[in-house]
Amino acid sequence: MKSYLLLFLAPYFLATICSEDDPPVVVTEMVVQNETSATLVFVTETNNEIDIEIGGQQYIIAGQGPSDSVVPSSLEAFDSIVLFIRDAEGNLSEVYRQDPIDDSLWTFNDIGEFDKQYILVLQDDDLN
Repeated sequence: MKSYLLLFLAPYFLATICSEDDPPVVVTEMVVQNETSATLVFVTETNNEIDIEIGGQQYIIAGQGPSDSVVPSSLEAFDSIVLFIRDAEGNLSEVYRQDPIDDSLWTFNDIGEFDKQYILVLQDDDLN
């Protein structure tokens, strides 16, 4: 009976032992900070329109990996960013494009041991 119990519990003991050797996973968020004089609009892959208010920030996407290995350009699902403004009739006009993603334009922010952030700060001079 004891041998069956050991066989049953062995995978659980091994799983806890193996996971201690794994490096911690760090979550890195990509955020747009709007310091322009207009509300910016981010259109998601599913065509949802997200307003980024003047003076506000908007989470765009997150990645995870060991230590600080995640930079904006390393995310496969994040190869470009396009932002728009909405006119009085509700039509969108492109005002910013980063294609491909340029890591040098994003500012790193260490917000915790396992939480990191890259912020793209946009000002009027950055817009088309």
